[in-house]
Amino acid sequence: MRDTMVKINDRYEFPLQLDLDRENGKYLSPQADRSVRNLYTLHSVLVHSGGVHGGHYYAYIRPTLSDQWLKFDDERVTKEDMKRAMDEQYGGEEELPQANPGFNNSPFKFTKYSNAYMLVYIRESDKEKIICNVDEKDVAEHLRVRLSIY
Repeated sequence: MRDTMVKINDRYEFPLQLDLDRENGKYLSPQADRSVRNLYTLHSVLVHSGGVHGGHYYAYIRPTLSDQWLKFDDERVTKEDMKRAMDEQYGGEEELPQANPGFNNSPFKFTKYSNAYMLVYIRESDKEKIICNVDEKDVAEHLRVRLSIY
């Protein structure tokens, strides 16, 4: 309609667990391996805050798939709860509490410009291979050399 790029900030909810076997696997491609259980658990949420021409990215990650989320925002890492990592990243509109609740004011709503940009799910049957300890010998030599300067 505008002949230009726009960022869509509509509300879009995403689940903590995603069952792709439901409804007889209609969400799976015909080539999907149906011999494994296709149940996925949310591991991380990449968030974009801003508009189409600029903004800031940060991530919420559950390194062990526990209830503890970590927010990675540039050099700052903080502990966060599930509500902040998930519910607050659905996008849409937010309603501010009324300043004078006794009056018949209509609530003030504003569009949320921070919302999930990319989701990472891990298949339950693969989580032991993915969520595991990594030591120095598991890191490629060229990366060890490059990171050794830090």
